[in-house]
Formats: sequence, structure tokens, C-alpha cells
Amino acid sequence: MNTQRIFAILAAVMIVVSVGLATLGPRPEDLGPLLAQIDPGLPLALKVRVIDWFGEWSWSNLVLPILVRPGWLLPLCVSIVSIGAFLSVSGPNTPRRSRRRS
Repeated sequence: MNTQRIFAILAAVMIVVSVGLATLGPRPEDLGPLLAQIDPGLPLALKVRVIDWFGEWSWSNLVLPILVRPGWLLPLCVSIVSIGAFLSVSGPNTPRRSRRRS
């Protein structure tokens, strides 16, 4: 029950964040510049960490395409994954039926 609630709250918060970024922003901005607004050194630090841990290929083929997407897209994807996790953790809600016939 606790795990279900965590995934439901995470999905709701990420949907609100993505809608807020999409509608309240002055213009659709990429995720890279949004991260640079939080901390100017964050994109460079992220690049160094990713290349150190996973190699140059992962930076150019996995992380860089995500950073050029709109900033609201990543929270929306996290919310969709959280909804899927919520549904898979909750399991079927059908009541058990007796197999006995009358």
C-alpha cells in the first residue's frame, strides 16, 4: 500500500511540474539551459560524470538528445513511468470468486 501511494504521489507531482514548465515558462526551453539556470556548472559536471562512468558514447547518444528536448518532457516521462509502476504494483482488483458451484 505504501509503494502504491509513493508512485501515485510521484506521478501527480511530476504531471504538475511538467504542466507548469510547459505553460508558465516564457517559451519552450530545452532541458540543458534549464539546468544551467539552476546551477551554471551543472551541465558540465553532468557531462564529466557521464563520460567518466559510462563513456563518450553514452553522452553523445543518450544524454545529449535528452538535454535538447523541451524541459517539460522529462517530468512528463517520469510521471508516465510512475503511473505504470503504480498500476503494476497495485495488481488486479478483482474479487476472488469461489470455485464451488451450487
